[in-house]
Amino acid sequence: STVQKALSAVKNGQTIKLNQNVTLKTTLVSKKNVTYTFDMNKHKITSKVPDVSKGSFDIRAGKVTLMNGTLTGPVLVQKGAELIVKSGSYEQIANGGKTTFKNGKVITKKYAALCNYGGTFLIKKADVKAKYNSVYAESGTVTINDGDFRNYDDSVGYPVIYSEKAT
Repeated sequence: STVQKALSAVKNGQTIKLNQNVTLKTTLVSKKNVTYTFDMNKHKITSKVPDVSKGSFDIRAGKVTLMNGTLTGPVLVQKGAELIVKSGSYEQIANGGKTTFKNGKVITKKYAALCNYGGTFLIKKADVKAKYNSVYAESGTVTINDGDFRNYDDSVGYPVIYSEKAT
């Protein structure tokens, strides 16, 4: 896709700005070790990626700021990569690197919402509604400053915030 071409060519300090809604059939992969902003510009990225374990946006390197739109499907942050969520609406953030969720929504009827699989996850302010855990911390460090964390359905029996070996 042209979005993938922009991700492959992005340079340090640049902003990628969407000019229309996008439907993904394959995962967007960000693997350049640069700092950039991905501005969805009030548009929506809809994931039709068949294998959800691959995510809709896979951040493998660099420091990415996501903002100002809606992105469905999991956003993956790999070890060594960094994500800053400035604003927007998401379905899942799965962190293995370093994620700072400054402000935004995570609404999912399919998954746990904010997941930490190692690394550090700082949640400054989040509005979260999830089918399973709003915050799932398998390992690493999770810090929550503020937010509204809820389950869609109290009968599922999943705690809103769950920590396995995380601090």
